[in-house]
Amino acid sequence: MIDATKEIERKFLVTGDYKLPLGVEKKTIDQVDISLDPVVRLRKDGWKYELTIKGKGHISKTEVEKELTKKEFDALWVLTEGKRLEKNRFLVPFGDYTIEFDVFKGHLEDLVMFEVEFKTLEEADNFNPNIDWITSFEDVSEDMKYKNNNLAVNGI
Repeated sequence: MIDATKEIERKFLVTGDYKLPLGVEKKTIDQVDISLDPVVRLRKDGWKYELTIKGKGHISKTEVEKELTKKEFDALWVLTEGKRLEKNRFLVPFGDYTIEFDVFKGHLEDLVMFEVEFKTLEEADNFNPNIDWITSFEDVSEDMKYKNNNLAVNGI
């Protein structure tokens, strides 16, 4: 069964130094956006393979995820050369939230960003990311330049 969910998140560009807390979970993610309107994403997250379709929006959008087998993923992956993103994602507990801290690799290796997901728009609007292990960052939630599909094709 496929269910649609509402994704509410804010995205931040790390513009200063950072030192991740010790003991945080690390994942390696490979992904590609196959289509931009709507966004259709293919992602490998460890041993998990997914196809995701995202509706329009910046901070809030509808999202549908479908788990794939490795064979299904591989059949689609070979068609995506030149549009892929690679990143290490660190999952950092932050109060009631989890910071998804991304350190990009490959042609985006100087890029560091983080995202935080919320249950409501009100939570997203009221979120104050006072994070002591990052010296400076800026909210890029609505900046098209920092959407994954744009970064994959055009770089920073």
